[in-house]
Amino acid sequence: AAGDGFGFASPSNEIILPNREFQSRGYNRVLVSTESSTAANETAVALRSRLNSGRQERVSVQDFSSVAENIGQTFQALNAFLIGIGSISLLVAGVSILNVMLMSTVERREEIGVMRAVGFQKRDVLKIMLSEAVLLGLIGGLVGIAFSLVAGMAINQFIVGDALLAFRPSNFLYIGLAFAFGVGTSLLSGLYPAWKAANERPVEALRS
Repeated sequence: AAGDGFGFASPSNEIILPNREFQSRGYNRVLVSTESSTAANETAVALRSRLNSGRQERVSVQDFSSVAENIGQTFQALNAFLIGIGSISLLVAGVSILNVMLMSTVERREEIGVMRAVGFQKRDVLKIMLSEAVLLGLIGGLVGIAFSLVAGMAINQFIVGDALLAFRPSNFLYIGLAFAFGVGTSLLSGLYPAWKAANERPVEALRS
């Protein structure tokens, strides 16, 4: 018969009944359709006041606008969390590049002195050091993009069963912005070490 079904059988002391015996009688959900969102809100308010006249809520009335608002708030909180994580990551990356460039300046002080002694101008040394900082940012950005795409493919495959969703055209805008921020952070972090290297006095640098 329609609606009949049976559970798993066991040979020991069990009674097998159709699944319909455990189904609830009556209705547990009613969908009300209106012509507009304004009418939906007014209908929801009227149903709440009519069906829940006492202090106890007997019927839960929910309109799609409140559902959409809750979903929007959830995504806003998630975006704020991800932006915070990304900002902390950029800060850590910037400090790391700053330390690397400062150590490179100290270790190459004699080399910088030789370059200045043979005729390199301050701007030439500045360009060399900034180029190295940008190169670090480019390498780090490419590695980060590759890791993000692999992680996105794994997450999409696990959640929706389609790993190629990570390559949607809209995602490449965010990938490009992240790459630009990474390179820009590297450039800003390399400004002070580059300035410090460019202003080294050749005589003092050669003595070190």
